[in-house]
Amino acid sequence: MKKTKFFLVLAAALLAGYGYAAEMVWDFSKNSYPLEMMKNGKSSSVQNGLLMVGGGSNTSPEGIRSKEIAKELSPEGDLSITIRFKLDNAQLDKMPQKTLLMLADCKGELWPPVSRKDAVAHSGFGVGIYRKSNRTWDPNFFFGYGDHSYSVIAPSIEIPDENLHTLTCCYFMRGEVQILFDGRLILTKSVPAGKIASPKYPFFIGERASASFWCLEGAIAEVRVDMPKPAPLTMVTGARNVFERTETMNYHVKILNQTGEKATVQVKLAIAGQNLNPVTLEIPKYSTEKAAFVLPDRLRPGKYIVTASAKSTNMADEAKMSTEIVVVAEENPEAMPVFMWQGGDPKLLAEMGFTAQIATLSDAYVTGNGNPEASYAVLDDNLRYGIRLADLLRHAQINVFLDRFSRVNRQGKVYPRRNLDASNPELRKMASEVATRAAAAYGDHPGLTMLMVSTEIRDGSQIAFNGTEAAEYRKFSGKDIPDNALGRSAPPVEEIAGFPALGNLDPEMPLYGFFRWWWVDGDGWNPLHRLVQESYRKGLGKRADQVLTFFDPSVRVPPIFGSGAGLDMLNQWTYSYPSPIKIATAVDEQRAMARGNGGQKLMKTVQAIWYRDPPAPKNKQVANPPAWVKEYPDAAYITIAPDHLQESVWSEISRRLDMLSFHGYGSLVDRDDRSWNSYRFTNPESKVMFKKLVDTLIRPLGPVLKLVPERPMRTAVLYTLGSNLFGSTGSWGWTWGADAEMHQLLQRAQLDPGVIFDEDIFAGRLASVKLLALPNCAIMDQRVIEAIWKFQDAGGLVIGDGDLNPLILPDFTVEYGGVEEAKALYQKLGAVVPSYFAAISPEVATHVRSWKKSDYLFAINDHRGFGDYVGMYGYAAEVGLPLQCKAKLARTDVKAIYDLMQHKEIPFAKQGNQCTWDINFTTNDGRLYLAMPQKIAKVTVDAPTETTLDKTLELTIQVLDARNKPVDAILPIEIRIHAPDDSEIVGSGYYAVTDGYKKLTILPSCNDVPGEWKIEVSDLAAGLTTSKTVTVK
Repeated sequence: MKKTKFFLVLAAALLAGYGYAAEMVWDFSKNSYPLEMMKNGKSSSVQNGLLMVGGGSNTSPEGIRSKEIAKELSPEGDLSITIRFKLDNAQLDKMPQKTLLMLADCKGELWPPVSRKDAVAHSGFGVGIYRKSNRTWDPNFFFGYGDHSYSVIAPSIEIPDENLHTLTCCYFMRGEVQILFDGRLILTKSVPAGKIASPKYPFFIGERASASFWCLEGAIAEVRVDMPKPAPLTMVTGARNVFERTETMNYHVKILNQTGEKATVQVKLAIAGQNLNPVTLEIPKYSTEKAAFVLPDRLRPGKYIVTASAKSTNMADEAKMSTEIVVVAEENPEAMPVFMWQGGDPKLLAEMGFTAQIATLSDAYVTGNGNPEASYAVLDDNLRYGIRLADLLRHAQINVFLDRFSRVNRQGKVYPRRNLDASNPELRKMASEVATRAAAAYGDHPGLTMLMVSTEIRDGSQIAFNGTEAAEYRKFSGKDIPDNALGRSAPPVEEIAGFPALGNLDPEMPLYGFFRWWWVDGDGWNPLHRLVQESYRKGLGKRADQVLTFFDPSVRVPPIFGSGAGLDMLNQWTYSYPSPIKIATAVDEQRAMARGNGGQKLMKTVQAIWYRDPPAPKNKQVANPPAWVKEYPDAAYITIAPDHLQESVWSEISRRLDMLSFHGYGSLVDRDDRSWNSYRFTNPESKVMFKKLVDTLIRPLGPVLKLVPERPMRTAVLYTLGSNLFGSTGSWGWTWGADAEMHQLLQRAQLDPGVIFDEDIFAGRLASVKLLALPNCAIMDQRVIEAIWKFQDAGGLVIGDGDLNPLILPDFTVEYGGVEEAKALYQKLGAVVPSYFAAISPEVATHVRSWKKSDYLFAINDHRGFGDYVGMYGYAAEVGLPLQCKAKLARTDVKAIYDLMQHKEIPFAKQGNQCTWDINFTTNDGRLYLAMPQKIAKVTVDAPTETTLDKTLELTIQVLDARNKPVDAILPIEIRIHAPDDSEIVGSGYYAVTDGYKKLTILPSCNDVPGEWKIEVSDLAAGLTTSKTVTVK
């Protein structure tokens, strides 16, 4: 009993500071209830001082409820609800469908964004717990403000027993929620400030106030609701409480005048020992005004207590407030961003090394104005941990649009997979307005750095016979849509009258011409994406150039330029099985698309999930099933194997990218067994591997990896449009089919391939190509065929497969396969098309990037075996194995080769016209070597001997050879600057030095510790270091 009283006193203490507190207690040990209650189901009963609830399905009512709408539960200010309960774990083990247990509720509509606009959907409050695993639960607190709703999810709690436990949810009108479990504070979270609206439902205990009821399986001993009466003057925090160090920190507090007369109020605020100039407000009765302050510039990253007071000059009332704000460092613009293509706990993501994730901020603005404070709260919660957000516009998936603007077929029926008629003028107008409205509401927050204009929509795009597309095509071509154009793909060639027997397409062929138009702009999606981008930037105003726009999956289309054209960046998702080197194939497909779109930035997403089938088919029995099968027998998606993840990262970073991305929060970051999540956390070692890759590869070398350009292609794989439309579908972004198989075969054969499209040939981009591979090229544009004839006449070599157009005679023919086929091809072509850089093994993929005369040499071990994770099924070889091989580089002017992972020079030999050295892989990871015609002799740093905190600190870093000449390369360096208290100064981190010289400006924080600052610079190629001391006053 003493413990119970402690929790109740604690909840009351959290809400202290007001006059009297309205207390309402349902004590089942005394059958004492403040409201008249009634049974709502069959099973509920009071036994031994406990309300027993359970035994029913999710849709059957089993708790109790007040007879009338619970108007008494209408808080004038703050609110807390405390519930003492216990679970029937034995019964829950039999009911896996019970993923949510409601403890108390007078809200009904729980999950924002609530689509309904009426006050019934946005009033009252509720408390429940979500099942994360058999004994692990996530407390949830739901509440409505009258015109919008909000929900808070607390960190997981363990309930392994059937003892009584206490859950307390506290709502503070100032804009904060605290959740306690068994007296322990487990969550403090910023939420929109304001008052919880009066309930429109009765008060339900042990179930939800609306179907489905999600009743408890267990018992409740007591429910207590505390609602303190607000003081005449009340202060609450403003919309933002987390700031970036270099932004203008506009901070405000809200003053609520809850008296019946006008108040003149002076507001004072202090932070970090500074008293800011007071603000005087005239506040009408029962009204709220904002007091705006600008916090000191350049505060050192950390947490700060803001104290504020509001004193009325015409009454005795005074309000005081003390709250915390957080200041975070600005992003290092040279760092490689690491994006979680999903949403999750920002603290966990930051600990793993992620820098950004997705949020659906704009959803609330689709049918209304949304609530900027709710959006700011989400942005704040992420920025607090250094996580920036990509706003996902979901007009393509929201029924408000789909119900009105879905594409129809020639018969006027909506396609089974609904997809928007993106050319519809009314849809375009609505999508434009939503984008502008959303960006204007929260776009000034520095935590918003990206916009995903939509996702996974061109997969389901079909010809829209609603009217607009036909009119647009007639305007473009002067023709009608061909009668035999029925969907996204052409009919079988035998059904196309006059189709050329030799597969040489006339560019004027009506169906071919139509599809070339439709897949670029004709289906309306690319124009709509550009409109959405323009509209969103209009709403962003001054921050328009600070938010990157992108679309994905960008190459899940036939090989023709235009997908995502006009946006800042393209992204594509790829699974790693059966071989992770296919990740490089996907990047090269993206590079081709971006090249045709004017050279966009590139992001690459590695799927951290695996479809369970084929790596570990559910219907296949094995003698020694892995441990995760017992825990997740019905898993549809499992975690990528750690060694597959490792090799996938090496495969993607071998190509120049602007951002790395990973999908699958529930498989990679944290266990999540909620009913709507189908990703299973089946291999915790993958999480460990990810952190290792971030710490040892992505962070230290990221600035260099972003900068070093690609070399002109010597070996190109043609993805031709003709066969992809009329013949055997190629990769279409899935990295399967002959197109992708050829690319992976050439990787293993040390030929370092790239990808080109037909338009590359039209643009004359075969000039650097020596070897042209033609997979899946039975049907080709006549212009492409003629260009290939000219390429061969000029000495170019052609590789074909068994499906090559008969008008082209290949110099070599290949059969697709793995190691042996690659080995044979290497031996066949080695003398004819010698590799510039090769690792003499068909199980090693190589790639070269170059800057001036410095070569960046990637070698990736693809030698793997079957392990105990999924290997017993015999499909995915998931364990990296050791491999030794010889590397050779076809140049002799090399003076030094550096291992950029080991940060040291390696020995090599010169043999004839090449350099050679040994590579010893211990697993399927990678190597990155830097071959240079100069040796790094020293690294220097120059800085003023003295400076002050109010000035920038200018550093000059040089990397020099033995002649004191700058080294012509892009080199990785690490800079660490420490104040006398050993705190690290903002600006410390990893950078790239180009051509031996770098000027770096450090902006001190206004409250950094003055004194002797030590600057340490490390060259991460040769491993050299230097240091300097600066006196800061």
